[in-house]
Amino acid sequence: MKRLRESIHNKKLICFLGAAIVLLAVSFFIMLAAYFKKFDRTLAKENENRLSETAQQTASHALTIIKDTGVSLRMTADALSFIPSSSKKISYLQSTLKKPGVAFIGYAGRDGILRSPNMHKTEDISKEDYFLSACGGKTEVTNVQRKILEDKAVSGIIFSMPVYDGSGHAEGVLIAMMDIKNLQDALNMTSFSGNGYAYLIDMDGELILRTKSMDYNNYFTVLENVSFSDGYSFQKTKSDINAHKKGMTLYDHLGTEQYAYYQPLGFNGWTIISIVAKDTVSANTAALTKELSILVTACAGVFVFLLTCVAVSFISSKNQRRIAEMKSAFLANMSHEIRTPMNAVTGVSELLLREDLSAKQREYVNTIAHSSNSLLSVINDILDFSKIESGKFTLIEEEYSLRSLITDITALTVLKIGAKPVCFYIDLDEKLPAFLYGDMTRVKQIMVNLLGNAVKFTEQGHICLRLSGRIENGDFWLVMTVEDTGIGIRKQDMDRLFHSFEQVDTHHSHSTGGTDLGLAISRNLAEMMEGSIDVESVYGEGSSFTAAVRQRPQGEDKLVHITWPREQVLAVYEPNRDLCALYQKSLEEYKVSHWIESDQKKFIDAVSRGSYDFILADEKTLSMAESAIDRPVKGIVLLRQEEDAYGVQEPAVYSPLFCFGLESLMSSEKKVFRTAGQFDISMIRPVPEAKILLVDDNQINLGVAEALMAPYQMQIDCADSGKQAVQAVTEVDYDLIFLDHMMPEMDGVETLKVIRSLPNKKKRAVPVIALTANVTKEAQELFKKEGFDGFMPKPIDIRLLDQILMRYLRMHNR
Repeated sequence: MKRLRESIHNKKLICFLGAAIVLLAVSFFIMLAAYFKKFDRTLAKENENRLSETAQQTASHALTIIKDTGVSLRMTADALSFIPSSSKKISYLQSTLKKPGVAFIGYAGRDGILRSPNMHKTEDISKEDYFLSACGGKTEVTNVQRKILEDKAVSGIIFSMPVYDGSGHAEGVLIAMMDIKNLQDALNMTSFSGNGYAYLIDMDGELILRTKSMDYNNYFTVLENVSFSDGYSFQKTKSDINAHKKGMTLYDHLGTEQYAYYQPLGFNGWTIISIVAKDTVSANTAALTKELSILVTACAGVFVFLLTCVAVSFISSKNQRRIAEMKSAFLANMSHEIRTPMNAVTGVSELLLREDLSAKQREYVNTIAHSSNSLLSVINDILDFSKIESGKFTLIEEEYSLRSLITDITALTVLKIGAKPVCFYIDLDEKLPAFLYGDMTRVKQIMVNLLGNAVKFTEQGHICLRLSGRIENGDFWLVMTVEDTGIGIRKQDMDRLFHSFEQVDTHHSHSTGGTDLGLAISRNLAEMMEGSIDVESVYGEGSSFTAAVRQRPQGEDKLVHITWPREQVLAVYEPNRDLCALYQKSLEEYKVSHWIESDQKKFIDAVSRGSYDFILADEKTLSMAESAIDRPVKGIVLLRQEEDAYGVQEPAVYSPLFCFGLESLMSSEKKVFRTAGQFDISMIRPVPEAKILLVDDNQINLGVAEALMAPYQMQIDCADSGKQAVQAVTEVDYDLIFLDHMMPEMDGVETLKVIRSLPNKKKRAVPVIALTANVTKEAQELFKKEGFDGFMPKPIDIRLLDQILMRYLRMHNR
């Protein structure tokens, strides 16, 4: 019966999907028809643009020819000013006849008698307007005129230019004619594979130059005898040409439809007319439309095929989701099984490191600890990727402190860099808010992955984390940029950079380890927060990764708030050029009076003679400077990234977190930064009065946990089952219980329920921490829902263990 119902449901689903596909196909073809109509309009506009480009090029070329001729003749006129007699001037003009485009040239004195090497006779031009204008000191260029020479007739434009005497008065006029055919090359620039042609006309429509014959030799007369179409008219075309406007018209001339584009030349009111037959344009349009039709039909077929595939895929999606759930469950179980023995490996490594080992033995143990941590990182990456792939990855948003996040990131990065000669520093935007609302854990994961990638591929130089904020359309974006001076990325590898399980630099990746899931996970996380990750890189020089995620600022407080007295001056010694630039930028942003020096000798000499209120330098340089100063001054230790603040008697500023340290200088409370990886048993405060119960079905895990807690000198009891744990709780008043989750007979959740139901109020209120190898987000939410007070993942992290003990054993630490 159940199968019958499923069969009927599937048939209904198939019918529904079939109808949807048909509806989508019809909608697609309607959209296609609308697109073809729009395509025709767009193509017509494109043809107009092509005609416009041709006309503009023709006009520009013609105007350049006229201007160049004018410049050349002006130089000739200037040369005539230095030639004393008219006869010698005429002799000089003989040589200028060789200039290209000059059909006629001559000289006329104030009397208006024109003499020319082209003519044996003189000519009286004293009444001509162009002569009179030039005598008045003004260069004149005429419209087209025709001149009869002794051996030919020439049409062209006449240039008349004043020739000045020594006192600056016009003593005569240079007269020259440029052959109008000189513009023919410009007019020959036709469009549409040479099928177009062009005219040059004046303001009255009279033909000046052509590439094809024209009826009546007047373009306006031609337009009066044609039929205009598509809303074009003779009046508008003539009006545009007379007003020196550009535009296009369409008309039928002798049975042929023609596009005509008119473009003002910018000289004497002349206009370039570019003409092409509509059939020429339509032929190109038809070819393009046919190709597009074939292409779109093919796309439509592919579209329908893909829709069908989607329908089939949708029907089988239930099985796929079930397989994805099984895969996620398998990976979670595998993670639990691997973490259980790894708890022993890391725990015993921690215990061995507390012993008095030789250097070689300590190196071996550190290698074991580092390898186990790397394996845990691989497991976490695979789990995260599996959840993202199955769509079960969720963001948990809450208010968080950006300062706390930055401090943690700095500690982790410094620990990863280790002894590498790599300088790490953070550049903070002064406008960043102190608190944000979002998933801090995932924002931190993005930063850790990007910085870890930078550390992995950078052997020397620097790594910089730049944090800034920007507002777009009312949304706040946290921008994280990681810059490094590592090996960089080849251009051909950029597309593979964010692929899962794919190594860009295989040789280097094998030597440094990892699954190469970090960047893929980071991009997915950024996209889940509506952001993105971009990368820029130069191979051999370094890379820059920028991630932007949307967050919400909380409150008005700024991340860094520095109020520095103007009269107080800070002297800073920093030999690193990159850090110098960072300090300079930060001090200027927060308006701190300062002086920075990178040379130690110059620094000590300057502070011994100058007047500074604060001196910021490394401990050695600070000691040398203070011994050279005979006046009170406040010394501040500038700690390097590998240095520890403990043991430093004077106020200290940690270099990677320079802005935070700068802020602490103005605070009465001494704030220092402690780097990760420096936690040791010497920092542990014993709590001998505390009573602890450890519950785990694995004896090795019990032994490791008990040994790790030994330095606290607590009273520790162990139980290897839920029943033993309940019995122990009924007999002893414990301050804290660490309870394993997966145990036979009675698991951790069941055991907790029994403890919470005990009649004694104090016993049922005892804090219980889940001790488990199941580290998925779902498991953490389950433990919280079931009433656990905290969560301790396996392998046990000694730092997290210390935090939990100090939190729940607060009364014993007073």
